[in-house]
Amino acid sequence: MLGPVAALECQRVEYLLRGPDGPLGSIRDERVTVRRGGMTTARYREATPHPTDLLGRHQLEHVLAALEAVSANAVDAFLEPSAALGLACHRRKPTSRPRSAESRSKPWRRS
Repeated sequence: MLGPVAALECQRVEYLLRGPDGPLGSIRDERVTVRRGGMTTARYREATPHPTDLLGRHQLEHVLAALEAVSANAVDAFLEPSAALGLACHRRKPTSRPRSAESRSKPWRRS
C-alpha cells in the first residue's frame, strides 16, 4: 500500500523593482517547509532575481550584494520538489557554488 510520506508547503511572493522609466525586474521569494509525519524536517528559502534590460550593472550588483548580506548562497539551479523531499528524508543539504555578478538570473538559496 502506498501513502504520502512527506509534504511540501511553499509560500511565494514576488517583489517588483520599479524605476522612473519602467520596471527594472523582480525578485521571486519562496519559503519552503518540508514535513514528514506531520513534523517539520527542513526549511529553506529560495530567491530568484529576474532583471530586465533597464536594470543597470551597478543596480544588479547592489541587489546581489543585498542577497549575500543575508547569507544567501548562489546555486546553479533549484532542486525539483521530489529531490527536496529526498534531502529532507536523508538530512543532507544541497551543495552550492560561488557566483559571479554577471550571472543575472541564477537562483539564490538561504537555508
